[in-house]
Amino acid sequence: MKNRIVIMAMAIALGMASCTDKKSTETTVEENATVETDATATPADTTAAVPADTTATEALVEEGKTISVKGEVTEITRGKDGYMAKIKDKDGKSYTVTVSIVNLKDPKQFKQVEKGQIIEATGETFSLGTDTGVKATAFKVE
Repeated sequence: MKNRIVIMAMAIALGMASCTDKKSTETTVEENATVETDATATPADTTAAVPADTTATEALVEEGKTISVKGEVTEITRGKDGYMAKIKDKDGKSYTVTVSIVNLKDPKQFKQVEKGQIIEATGETFSLGTDTGVKATAFKVE
């Protein structure tokens, strides 16, 4: 009986140790990625290299910045707990808004939309190909 307890205790300790090592490895990888990102050119340098009148400017997005966008829905991709809506604002800029029940501050704001509807979303930005992605935390349909 004592041998079983000792073996189980060693197995649990070994399992916990291996989980701890894995987390520290992941943290190191993230830290290295951050260092590499910080070593790249500043946004001012990048903006100067791309002419302002091209659609490539839309791909230059400051990730994690909170913005509000309002535009007409041009395309919808449905997912498990929400959808991604491509919208065009009045200036012709394209955004992809991710609307998820989980990400909204008030889940009661969640509404299904159709092409042609006008939506307004507020949330953090992320890069999504040539579009600027917005992870909606506040959302309304007009």
